[in-house]
Amino acid sequence: MLDKLTAMLQLLERLRLVFASCDRAAADWLGEVINQAACNEEDLWVALNSNEFWGGAGSLADKTMDEYPQFAAEARKLQVREMREVMIEIGHLLIDRGNENPRTMDWVLAFSNWNASDV
Repeated sequence: MLDKLTAMLQLLERLRLVFASCDRAAADWLGEVINQAACNEEDLWVALNSNEFWGGAGSLADKTMDEYPQFAAEARKLQVREMREVMIEIGHLLIDRGNENPRTMDWVLAFSNWNASDV
């Protein structure tokens, strides 16, 4: 079984790749977060629990609801579903670790409900 850091880095890379096709700034920020782990693991966990990740308007979680008009409707739907699935997995790892952002569980529940309802 993967340790939490390795599992998290794999999830972040998956998310970075999804964002790379639609939101270069978000992908670049995720790349910086991934690189933080090489310098200081605790900085990684701080970034993952930040409002930049789980906050409201403009947060990474919020960006999963952007329109991304460069994609056809079905492609956008698949991309958003993938973003949400990865965010759900990241959220669960953070919750299991403890001391997560107060909004993490709200986003995880919202993403889970939206994916289950095919929204």
